Amino acid sequence: MRKFWELGSSLPMDELVLQATGQTLSPAAYLRGINKSVDQVLATARDKIDTARNHQSSDNTVDMDTTIELVHGKQYIASSTQ
Repeated sequence: MRKFWELGSSLPMDELVLQATGQTLSPAAYLRGINKSVDQVLATARDKIDTARNHQSSDNTVDMDTTIELVHGKQYIASSTQ
């Protein structure tokens, strides 16, 4: 994933999708998702929740060299540097 983020906007989106997934952008995944039954969707969601609960966090950190600021109109709310 780090390699994907490092590319940023240096490549067109279709090429980034291909490099990240190994497949061209198509409606196939979307169609698989919307054609699932409610039971299938719930089972998939439960599996993802179980996986997340059992996931061991990594000590590896990635420095994205960025600052995030929250602004509402002209009002400054917060910054990730504070």
